[in-house]
Amino acid sequence: MVTRGKPDPEIYLIAASLLRTAPEHCLAFEDAPKGVAAARAAGVFTVAIETAYTAGQDTSAANAHLQSLADFDLSLLDEVKRGTHGKR
Repeated sequence: MVTRGKPDPEIYLIAASLLRTAPEHCLAFEDAPKGVAAARAAGVFTVAIETAYTAGQDTSAANAHLQSLADFDLSLLDEVKRGTHGKR
């Protein structure tokens, strides 16, 4: 379904369309700069997760940063619902 890979936002725009919701009401977890760039370009609230493979890469464009998915907090979902895209 996707013709252009990340960092193109196509994959996120298609996913939001299939979910019948606006991209700004979606949440993406990404571990690499190209994924962060794709999600942000689509207008998706983006959480960067550090992994052993991508540690040290620049994911500063993400809205939030976590060391692990275990650190996920439901308050991030509230930010998505409100359309709050501020840095954490």
